[in-house]
Amino acid sequence: MTNNLHARLLEHQSKITSSFTARYNINRLVRVEHFLYVSNAIRREKELKDWTVPRRSR
Repeated sequence: MTNNLHARLLEHQSKITSSFTARYNINRLVRVEHFLYVSNAIRREKELKDWTVPRRSR
């Protein structure tokens, strides 16, 4: 979750931090959703993490 998508993408693409994306060479954004309230975004993120991989890929 971020409030600055452009900066977050640059952070991942530059692989500055030793994050999951740097470790596994992930460089593609698959999904973006916008929320007015942070609590809704957190709830949605938890919901997606509970899904199986095939369901997330739809």
